Amino acid sequence: MSVENTRYAAEGELGVLLARARRIHFIGIAGAGMRVLAKMCADRGYTVTGSDGNCTGEGALSLSISGIPVSPPSGDGDIVAADLAVYSLAVPKDHPELCAARERGIPLCSRADLLGALMGEYREAVGVAGTHGKSTVTAMIGEVLAALGRDPTVAVGAPLTPRGDGYRAGGRELFVFEACEYRASFLSCAPTVALLTNAEWDHPDCFPDRASCLASFRAYLALPSVRAKRSLCLVCFIT
Repeated sequence: MSVENTRYAAEGELGVLLARARRIHFIGIAGAGMRVLAKMCADRGYTVTGSDGNCTGEGALSLSISGIPVSPPSGDGDIVAADLAVYSLAVPKDHPELCAARERGIPLCSRADLLGALMGEYREAVGVAGTHGKSTVTAMIGEVLAALGRDPTVAVGAPLTPRGDGYRAGGRELFVFEACEYRASFLSCAPTVALLTNAEWDHPDCFPDRASCLASFRAYLALPSVRAKRSLCLVCFIT
């Protein structure tokens, strides 16, 4: 099982890095999941910069409106001043900014590991996984909780409003997030509640067979017992 993970998360150092960091640079920042995390970090007071091959698209425009600059990828650009660099799965291993970070000793953190570190700040974290429908269900849960006055922070890989991103800035008590199974990246998360809408064999590039795919979902459902010392999971339908 291939997990999107960095040594900093595996060794428990990511929290220390985030506490010391002032400038965070996102490589591939305009992607749906990346720009949500970029905005979360900006809300926490970090100076956030980012690069993307598409600096004129909707994602880059949304970031610019939020005051987060987006520049073309460059090994001698904003990455040079970063205390931490975050990359997405879409970034190739020979990306110039990944190479520059390694050469300069700038810590590198995967998108999934950063998401897991940030959700640790919340008393309750509700993860929604599934081969189909997880974006919709995550958004629905966020809307219901907001209507109940719970003021959740929501991170989802689809727009929550017609012209917005999948990010709702809320309080620090409750975090609702879309848990992505690709490369088992959701195993870097720390939910207190794990919801699974459905599961079937997908992503054969990282799951060679049905058994390995379902094993990843089972591991995800066990995550609440690690953080909350209890197991709370909901399974809607498994095929």
